[in-house]
Amino acid sequence: MTDLRGRSADDVLDFYRHLVEPKPGYVGYSESTLKQALSKAASSLAPGKIADLGCGPNPVVLFDLGARGWDLNAVDLSIDFCDSALRNAEARGVTLRVETASVHETPFDDGEFDAVILSETLEHVPDELEQPTIAETFRILRPGGTLLLSVPNARSFFTRYQGWRLGAPIDHPQHLREYDHATVRGLLENVGFKIVRALRVSATDQPPWRARAAWAIDRMTIRPEWSLKVAVVALKPHRAE
Repeated sequence: MTDLRGRSADDVLDFYRHLVEPKPGYVGYSESTLKQALSKAASSLAPGKIADLGCGPNPVVLFDLGARGWDLNAVDLSIDFCDSALRNAEARGVTLRVETASVHETPFDDGEFDAVILSETLEHVPDELEQPTIAETFRILRPGGTLLLSVPNARSFFTRYQGWRLGAPIDHPQHLREYDHATVRGLLENVGFKIVRALRVSATDQPPWRARAAWAIDRMTIRPEWSLKVAVVALKPHRAE
């Protein structure tokens, strides 16, 4: 796996620009439980216009929301991912607008969206583009709009268990930073977001006889701060506070 740490921002963006879908219908590691949590959080919102920044080839949360009447929009830097997302949307029978662009510099208007998804993307963004990416989500959201954000949780019980089992911390050469809830809260509040709640994301949706360790850890993981992902619901206030 290509190690992006220490590379220039241009190199990192170029890597993702040429990324190709690993296999048809690709969703990704741990995505099933995460997508369930995000979809459930979005189900309480009135349908409107939503954008998924860094959508990947198979933005299944968008597809779920499309069936509930949402206007679906997405951004990804990879042309291949954008093409795959359109094919998957067509297969699901939903209409999707996809733009090939970086998440820190989208083609959308100020306040265009009622909700924005930024899921499993921020950890791949070069350091100097981290804050501009958060600021971009704030810009394109309407006042009162909702952000659904997730990143891997460096402090999760399951992550620490895996490191103990393997005898060393798990290495993610394409993750440019680690996050915990305090870090994410600081990033969001710095641009004006208000965190409404944290989401608990399970380590597995498999029955205990298929994934015993993950199932047991999920039983112990009561607080969202210990769960597999840092996943939060945040609001853009109607006015500066």
